[in-house]
Amino acid sequence: MAPDHKTQKYDRQLRLWHAHGQAALEKAHVCLVNGTATGTEALKNLVLPGVGAFTVIDAAKVSPDDVGNNFFVTRAHLGQPRAKVVTALLQELNDDVLGHYIDSDITPFVAAHPRYFDRFSLVLVTGHVPAATLLALDRVCWPRGIPLLVVKTCGFVSTLRIVTRAHHIVESHPDTPVRDLRLADPFPELVAFVDTFKPFDDMTSAELTHVPYPVILLHLWREWRAQNQDTPAREFRKYVQAEKDRHAARLTEAALKSLDANQSDTAVASAAASAADMENWDEALKQAFLAYTPTSVPRNVKDVLEHAILDMSANADSADEHAPVTNNSVVANPVANVTAGCAWPPTFWALCAALKSFVAEHGRLPVRGSVPDMKADTATYVSLQRVYRDKAAADAADLHARARAIAVPVVATSTPTASSASLSRSSSVGPSPATSPGMAAADAASTTAPALQIEAATNIDLATVTEFARHAATLHVLSTPSLHDEYARAHPQWTRALNDDPGMLSIYVVLRAREVFYARQRRWPGAHAADADADTARLRSAARDVVKALVAGGGNALVMEAAEGGADAHAEAGIATPVAPVVDVDDWVQECVRAGPAELAAVAGYMGGVIAQEAIKLITAQYVPMMNTYVYDGIHSKSEVLKA
Repeated sequence: MAPDHKTQKYDRQLRLWHAHGQAALEKAHVCLVNGTATGTEALKNLVLPGVGAFTVIDAAKVSPDDVGNNFFVTRAHLGQPRAKVVTALLQELNDDVLGHYIDSDITPFVAAHPRYFDRFSLVLVTGHVPAATLLALDRVCWPRGIPLLVVKTCGFVSTLRIVTRAHHIVESHPDTPVRDLRLADPFPELVAFVDTFKPFDDMTSAELTHVPYPVILLHLWREWRAQNQDTPAREFRKYVQAEKDRHAARLTEAALKSLDANQSDTAVASAAASAADMENWDEALKQAFLAYTPTSVPRNVKDVLEHAILDMSANADSADEHAPVTNNSVVANPVANVTAGCAWPPTFWALCAALKSFVAEHGRLPVRGSVPDMKADTATYVSLQRVYRDKAAADAADLHARARAIAVPVVATSTPTASSASLSRSSSVGPSPATSPGMAAADAASTTAPALQIEAATNIDLATVTEFARHAATLHVLSTPSLHDEYARAHPQWTRALNDDPGMLSIYVVLRAREVFYARQRRWPGAHAADADADTARLRSAARDVVKALVAGGGNALVMEAAEGGADAHAEAGIATPVAPVVDVDDWVQECVRAGPAELAAVAGYMGGVIAQEAIKLITAQYVPMMNTYVYDGIHSKSEVLKA
C-alpha cells in the first residue's frame, strides 16, 4: 500500500520523532512575541514540519530595518503591521498550519490578558523586550507549566533561555542504544527458552555457530558460577574465552577428520576456517558483563519516581481494576501542588505512578521487548524475539491495569465559545484584542483559577502504556529556574567562573546589562550613533552592576529601577553592594553599542534553527533539550550552555 499524503510530506521527520511525535506537533499552538528576523526564522522551522497553529503578538510596523534582515517582509509592506505581514507569508509555507496575529505591544497585553496564554503549548519571545515584561510573562507561564523561550540578540551574539517548570521526556533517544536482555536476573520464560538447547558439546558446527549470544552467556554463567561461588564475577569473561577456544579447536579437529585424505590444501584451510567461524561467541565475549551486571533502575528514572507529585497519589483500593476511582480511594490529594498546564500531563503522571507501583512490587522496570541484531539462525532469533516480546507485553498489561486504577488530577476547562475558537484556531489572521469577543471571554475567565478534579485514568489505552513501558529506562523530568529566580538569587558557580575564566558568560553578562541600561534610560544602547561614547560608559557600568547581582542576588530589582547609577542604584534597589570580581567585558560592551538594536540575518537564521530544534523537543517530549541558557558567539563561531 502506498503511503498517504501526510506520510509522504513529512517522511524525513517521521523517522526522527515518529507518528506520535508528529501528532503532538500538529496539536501544538505556539505563540511568537515580536515578528523579528530571529522570531520568523524560528517559526518558519516550526511551520514547515507542521506545527498545528501559531499566533504572532507584535505592535511594530514593518520598517526599512526589517526589510534588510527579515525574509518574511518586503518593501511593499513598509508601514504595515508586522504581525499581519509575517503571519500571512509564514502561512504560505504550509497549508496545514493555522496562523493568527494580534497587533498589540506585549507589555500592556500580558498585563491585561494573562489567561490568554493558557491556550499555548509554548511561548517564544524575540526582539528587544524589557526585562520587566519578561518577568511578567514568566509570572504567567511558569505557574501554568507553559514553556517559555526567551531569545536575546545583539549583533553577532545571541542567547536562548529555556524556562520550563517541569518538562517530561518519555523518548530521550540516547546515543547508546538501551540493551535490555535481563541476563543477570533472567525471567522464567527466558530460562525455559535457554533450557531447550542441547549441551554445547553435542552440537554440530552449524548448530554451535548459530546459538544466540544471550543463550551462550546464560548457559556458561550457570556452569561457571556453580563451580566458582567466591570468584569475582569479572573473571567470568576468561571462562567464556576458554570455552570459545575449546569449542573452536573441537570443531576444527572434527572438520579436518571429515575430509578425504586427498583433499587439496585449500579445501583443508577452508574447512578449518568455516568450523572456526564463531562470530556469535565473539559477541558473547564482548557482552560477557551482561551475565553478571544486575538490571537496576537508572538514576534519572528514580528521580521521576521520587517526584513530589507521586508521593501524593495512590492506587485505588478496589477489587475491580476497571472500577472508577472515587475520592475516598485516594490517600492524599494529588493536586495539592499541581497547577494547570502542560507541565503536569495527567496521563504521564498516571503512568509514572503505575510504574512506581510496578517497581515497588517487582524491583525492576518493565522488559523493553527489543532484541539487538546478533549472529543466529532465523528460526532461533525469531523465537528469542518472541520470548522478549511476550514478556514485554505481559509487563505492559500489568502496568496498564495499575495505570487504570490511579487517581490523577484533571484540569476542567470550559468549552471555548465560537468567537473564542475563531481567534484561537480557525482564522488565518486574528482580530485585534480590543474588538475580539473571544478575548473578552478569556479576560472574564482570568479571574477564576482552573478547576482541578480527581478522576481515574481509565481512558489510557494499552498502546500508550506499551510505548511508555518500552522507554521506561529513559524517562526524564527536567526543570529550570524561573526567570524571576534566575534574576533574584546569587549564582555562586557563575561567580567562580567570573573569577577564573568568564568565557561565554561575558556575553550573558552584557546582554543582561542591556536590560539594566533600558530600565535606566528607557531605550536600548547604541540606538543613536551620537550617544555611542556615553552609551558605552553607561553599559559598562550596568555590566558591573550585573556582576554584583550575580554575586549577591537582587538582579530582578536592578532591572526594575528607573534611576541610573552603579553602587547607588544597588542601594536604591535594596541590594547590598558586594565585593564582585572585576570582569573585562569591554569588547562585548563595545560590540553591543556598535550593533545597537540591529539583528543580522545570518545570526537570525542560525538561531532560528537552534530555537526550533529545542521547541520541537519540548513539544514532542522527545530528545533532551538544552536546559537553561544557550549562548552563541557568532564572531568566533562558538557556543556554550550555561546552567544556573
